[in-house]
Amino acid sequence: MATGPDTHLRPRPSARHPRRAVALVAAVLLIALSAACGGGGDDAASDDSGASATSTTPEDAVDLGDRVVVVGEEDLLADVLALGIEPVAATATVAEAGFQGLDEYDTDGIEVLPQTDLSVDALFAQEPTTVITLQFWIDQIDPTLADDLAGQTQLLVVPDALPSDEAIVALGELVGRQDRAEAIVEDLAAAQQEAGGAVADDCSVTVAAIYPGPSPAVFVDGPWVIPSSLIDAGCDLAPDPDGLDVDANGRVYLSTERLDLMSGPVLILLQAPAVDGDTAALDELQQDRVWQTLPAVQADAVHVVDRLGYPGATGHIRFLREIPDLIG
Repeated sequence: MATGPDTHLRPRPSARHPRRAVALVAAVLLIALSAACGGGGDDAASDDSGASATSTTPEDAVDLGDRVVVVGEEDLLADVLALGIEPVAATATVAEAGFQGLDEYDTDGIEVLPQTDLSVDALFAQEPTTVITLQFWIDQIDPTLADDLAGQTQLLVVPDALPSDEAIVALGELVGRQDRAEAIVEDLAAAQQEAGGAVADDCSVTVAAIYPGPSPAVFVDGPWVIPSSLIDAGCDLAPDPDGLDVDANGRVYLSTERLDLMSGPVLILLQAPAVDGDTAALDELQQDRVWQTLPAVQADAVHVVDRLGYPGATGHIRFLREIPDLIG
C-alpha cells in the first residue's frame, strides 16, 4: 500500500481567488505513428477484447489508435474516460489498490501501472499508439521521453496545474472531443451554482486530513478540489490562514496540542482508505483528549470522505452535489 502524506503529486492552481482563464497552450507533440501502430480511426480500432479507444467516436476526433495509455493521476484518467476514450493501461495513485474514485466507469479492462516508479521500458512494453499525460509526469519519468517515443507513438500533453474545468477542455482540444468536454463543463458550472445556492451565508467548515503518524493537517485554501469547492460555494474555511505556515497544497500541519484549530462547526475529513496507515491514524487521533473537545465532534458533525474519490471534472461534479448533505 502507498505510504506518506502526499497523494497528489502534480502541481495544481490556487482556488481561493477568482480563476483567471488559462490559455490552452497544450504542449501537443504530434509524433508520427510508426507503421506498426497502424492507421484507421478510433471506430476501426476495436477488437474482441474491448480495448478500443472508443465505440462512439466524433467525426473530428483525433486518431488515437487502439492502444491508448494514460500517465498521470486518476484526475487525468477520469477526464479521458469521460470523453469516451478507453485506454488499455493507466497509472494509479495507489497501484496495489487499483484505480480510485472511478466506480462510474468500467475499468476492468485497463491495466494498472505504478504511478511513482513507472519506467520508460514499462511504458514501451505497452506498445502504445498514443500516450496521454501531463508535462509534470514526463519530467518525473524521463525528460527525454518525447525523444524516446519519436517515431513510435503519438504523445499528447495536457498543461500542468489547470483547474478541473480547464483541464478537461484542454484535453478535449487535444483529442478532438471539444463538444463532450464543453458539455461536462456546463454540468460542472450548474453543479457549482447549485452548491452555492444550498449553503448558508454564514457557512463555516473545517477541512482536515489525518495522515499516518498520526500527522494531522488542516486545509485553509485550495488548490485541492474539496476545499476549493467549499470556498467557491461560499463557505469560509476554519481556521483563518493568517499567521499560519501554509504549504503549496493549502495545508497547515498541526501538532496534537493544536487540534483546537479545527474549530469549524462542521468537520470534513479527507481520508484515503487505500493508503496504508491512513485509517489507523484517524482511529488513533480520535482517542486524543483535545479531539474530543472539537465543536464538530461534540455536535456529531464530522464527515469522512475519500480524498482520492473525486477525480477529474466528473468527480468534481459529484462532490459539489454532495455539499448540501455535508454542510446540512
